[in-house]
Amino acid sequence: MKYTDAGSATFNAREGEHDDLVLALAIAVFGLSESTCATAESLREYSHRQFFSR
Repeated sequence: MKYTDAGSATFNAREGEHDDLVLALAIAVFGLSESTCATAESLREYSHRQFFSR
């Protein structure tokens, strides 16, 4: 885990490794935080909001 200059935490795989497990965990946590099941559409909307809210 690293922190940006703004203080936000960023999660990445180790250097040279794949980040599949990091992404899988993020999707699982996102799904648990919603009152309904996560769908492909809800994940797209969430990632779109995160990307464009910067």
